[in-house]
Amino acid sequence: MSLLPGSTATRDVPELGPSLGRLTDAPSLRGSNSAGPALDDIRLRLVTSVFELAGAARSCAAAGDSDGAVAALNRGAWLAVWERTVSAAAERLARTADTRMAEAAAESHYPAGRLRHLLLTADHTRAIAARLGAGGGAFVAALDELEQTLPAARGTAAPLEVWQLALTAAARRLEAAWL
Repeated sequence: MSLLPGSTATRDVPELGPSLGRLTDAPSLRGSNSAGPALDDIRLRLVTSVFELAGAARSCAAAGDSDGAVAALNRGAWLAVWERTVSAAAERLARTADTRMAEAAAESHYPAGRLRHLLLTADHTRAIAARLGAGGGAFVAALDELEQTLPAARGTAAPLEVWQLALTAAARRLEAAWL
């Protein structure tokens, strides 16, 4: 991708915050009666990681390194962030399920030896992660489209705009994948 001649290079990297939508919401106030585990910290780490990628891209663009700017926001970078997020969420869900089963077992005097066979294993956690990750199909498709814009993004304003639109589309699909 070539940055536009005479442009402010950092403006060539679009603002992604608005496209992330509800991912950027403040942490929810959760009561102890909440049905699911709190994932706000994981969600906010996801947003922070995306902002860090965009910041790195802007730094590269400001230094005149258009290839570095594109690399900072490439498919692999986005996927790494998504996979870390999915893994962290799966771990949290599995840990919460095990904790709740242990609490229920203690309350009902369920034998500890039998409980051990019911607790989630690493395989179960990987299955949870796979299921969560499957919700990102449209996000991955948007990343594939982003990669397709790279050959065209070397030159004029129109291809740069196509790349920018693909970036914001990926951010919107990331929001949908999380929700």
